[in-house]
Amino acid sequence: MTTPHTTRPNSDGARPAERGRGMSRLPYLLAALNLLTLALSAWLSAQIIGAYGDSHTIHQRWRERREDYQRLVEIAMAANAPGNDIFTTGLPDCEDARLHEAAQAFQRERARIREQLLLDVDREHARAIEAVLQDMDGPIVKMISSGEQVLYWFRKQDLPRAAKKMAQMDQALARFVRARAELIRSTGAIERDVIRRSEDRIATLKAWWLAMTALLSLLVGGTLWYGRRVAARSHFLEHAREKSEARYRTLFESSRDAIMNLSPPDWKFTSGNPATAAMFGTRDETEFVSLGPGNCPLNGSRTAG
Repeated sequence: MTTPHTTRPNSDGARPAERGRGMSRLPYLLAALNLLTLALSAWLSAQIIGAYGDSHTIHQRWRERREDYQRLVEIAMAANAPGNDIFTTGLPDCEDARLHEAAQAFQRERARIREQLLLDVDREHARAIEAVLQDMDGPIVKMISSGEQVLYWFRKQDLPRAAKKMAQMDQALARFVRARAELIRSTGAIERDVIRRSEDRIATLKAWWLAMTALLSLLVGGTLWYGRRVAARSHFLEHAREKSEARYRTLFESSRDAIMNLSPPDWKFTSGNPATAAMFGTRDETEFVSLGPGNCPLNGSRTAG
């Protein structure tokens, strides 16, 4: 009686066929995860390199910005000089030209700094810096105005009034220098905040990169483990197949019953055991398989022919 063949589930509840399908998908899953993790690691590496480049650019721009603020002081000193030098040179026209040249230079530099702020600094920090720069505008306007009055009263030969305006001009320069010191203090705090944000971004990217590197190491380790497991299983199956074939060959050759195999579509013999060769009167299996089913006499009664 033939009993139906059933497949029992394993101890974990999964049938062998289902486990086989799941295991067959595992290499593709590991390969996909490896590629994804490698791509993310490469992207994070590029982001870190870019962040370091941005950090260098930030340091460079803030150094240039400090140099710009120093040039404002130098221009202010140049604007202050004619009102003092007139008492030495006695050339009001020459000093007036120097004064207006310095005033125009200040306006050009001031406009350039304002434009750079809008391009390089975020809106909140740009407003804070612009507010301090505006505190420097008043003293410079007062200083230039006082310088012009110095030259005016010098032309009028009213030296006491010219000297009084010169004192006002120097006071305006002192207020300008104090405003510039406040500018340096404020921009220094803003610069530290901007650099801190840049460094925090780099630290975050590095942490993610390390996490991706660790994950990639785990995936590579898992892939190697799975590869060794597959190799061991293949070796086991190959050994079991060879052992099964050897057992089958032993049973096939030692059987007293004639056993033969035929292959469609020609239905020619492909193999036969020694009992088959003896039954059909052939010397060995090679001679037996050379015969077709229609010309195999029994008990060696094959006629020569």
